[in-house]
Amino acid sequence: MKPGTTGAVSGCVVWLLLFAVPGVCLVPIALALGGIPSGSDLAIRTVAPLICPQATNGAPYSYPTTRRDDNGSAVAAHCVRAALQ
Repeated sequence: MKPGTTGAVSGCVVWLLLFAVPGVCLVPIALALGGIPSGSDLAIRTVAPLICPQATNGAPYSYPTTRRDDNGSAVAAHCVRAALQ
């Protein structure tokens, strides 16, 4: 085998180990997590402790948009005082 061919083969092996093998595991996980709508209760419950101050909870807030989809609205997470919920 020529030295140039050996370098190409080892480069392919390194590429497979660094990108292809982890990608097989990470891509399905990313697709599953990306499929969770940002306005869902699960997403708001997960993110609210990270973004909301103490003594507040995350709550969904829906507002109209100019999108041409089925419902024409968007959802955002708002932090509200626990006593107001």
